[in-house]
Amino acid sequence: MPELTKTTTSESVVAEAIAHYDDLLRAANLTDADYAEFQDKVVSNRITFGGRSSCPYLRPQFVSAEQWEAVKQTSVQVNAAMDKVGAIIQADPSIRELLCLTEGERTVIAPDPGYPWLTPTCRYDSFLGEHHFAYVELNAECPAGPAFTTALANLWLELPIMKAFKERFVVETFDVRQPLLAMLLRVYATWRENTALDRPERPTIAVVDYLDVPTVQEFELCREYFESCGYRTLVADPRDLRYEGGRLRSKDGEAIDLVYRRLLTNEFLDRFDELQDFWLSYRDGAVCVVNPFRSKLLHKKMIFGILTDQRVLSTLSSEEQAAIKRTVPWTRLVRASETTTLDGQTIDLLPWIRANREQLVLKPNDEYGGKGIYIGWESSESQWEAGLVEAQQSPYVVQWRVHAPQVAFPVWGEAGLTWEVQTIDLDPYMFFGEAYGFLTRLSTTALCNVTAGGGIVPTFVVSKK
Repeated sequence: MPELTKTTTSESVVAEAIAHYDDLLRAANLTDADYAEFQDKVVSNRITFGGRSSCPYLRPQFVSAEQWEAVKQTSVQVNAAMDKVGAIIQADPSIRELLCLTEGERTVIAPDPGYPWLTPTCRYDSFLGEHHFAYVELNAECPAGPAFTTALANLWLELPIMKAFKERFVVETFDVRQPLLAMLLRVYATWRENTALDRPERPTIAVVDYLDVPTVQEFELCREYFESCGYRTLVADPRDLRYEGGRLRSKDGEAIDLVYRRLLTNEFLDRFDELQDFWLSYRDGAVCVVNPFRSKLLHKKMIFGILTDQRVLSTLSSEEQAAIKRTVPWTRLVRASETTTLDGQTIDLLPWIRANREQLVLKPNDEYGGKGIYIGWESSESQWEAGLVEAQQSPYVVQWRVHAPQVAFPVWGEAGLTWEVQTIDLDPYMFFGEAYGFLTRLSTTALCNVTAGGGIVPTFVVSKK
């Protein structure tokens, strides 16, 4: 299996930053009231998931400038390869079949969205350790978190402890809302030029998803930011949208030019019959929707299987191949077949999966929130066998283990201030192939997922003054 990339880190800077921050935290002599006040700020800033605070932790994540540069460069290379893979998938039915697209998915990816990009924005979920950086999956459809992570970083910068910390360290943060809006407007301008419809230069934007999802507060944060930049913005449930007079309209009749789609394709298809107005306006090219439904082609977990398939790897540049072999875990569709590892070894896949449980993960090909995942090194033989049976009944992938960093983070509980070991991920956002900012999630389990019970912290790039 491939070695993970050796990042050129300034480990001492990060270690010093953590030690200094923790010293400041201890010296603060926090009380229950202090912690309650912090949590009130998190909630009042609407950084919540399903009504609960998204951040129970008391320290942000720190990375060095060298780590950030390595993440950026690698993500640019892998994303460039992913763009090429998207073209291959669309041109080669034998490759596309590996994605196991449903009939509904084939239907919604068929219309031309009016612009050339499959994923103008995406997020690579990944792990950054002291000596490695590796991806675990690609969120290519409608990645959550850009407004949450920005709001949390802004909140943290106003805390007294962070102001004291900045006396010794230079801190760089990210306003991920800025490239998000710029991306939406660039896509809209391209769509408007390509379709030649009579649409205003400054679009009315709708953030579209079901309004009972746990991330609904982020839609409001996006709306407020877009409006502060001069763009009329609505938050709309797709069930309330109407397609009338050649325009997609809100329930109040207001015309919508640009949809920032936060509605997952699977959840759209679950209520397809209820959402015909939204669907027909997209199919007819009457509204610009970002990301397009075609992003589903890159969103399947099997996309890493295609990316690590020798037939595809051989079409990429030597730099892209090297980046993939360093950072993308070997992935295959679970089925009775012979296949090869990245080092060229031919294996009988199903017996090999049984024999290598400690180094493997089984994942549904298309799911989120940690649903249906079997983690081999946390499973008994009988649990793993049950997972393998399930994986042969519906599309699943098997993926080589990526070692996740375990870091002690300060938390508050009945005993006051303590440090608990957390699994931590670092998920760079991409906008037109350029990396900017992170979603950073923590969890006491191997699944770093807010839906599965984890939380988020801001990430700051630090250097010594």
